[in-house]
Amino acid sequence: MFTVEEMNLMCIYDTGSRAALLREIRESLPDVYDPELREIMGAVITKLEALTDDDFSEIGFYADYDDEQED
Repeated sequence: MFTVEEMNLMCIYDTGSRAALLREIRESLPDVYDPELREIMGAVITKLEALTDDDFSEIGFYADYDDEQED
């Protein structure tokens, strides 16, 4: 559902809840002047608004890394 660019953008904000994420992206939007980034932010906002909180909780924001132990 979300592109790699959209996921990367969301991960720099508070992903603890859909409401918090939407709020932070909306608050920062006026300070963003890059048209491509503004477009990505707009797409994220639209997609997040269409999700339920349950659907949002299913999104994996952090990569799964194998636990590698240092020798």
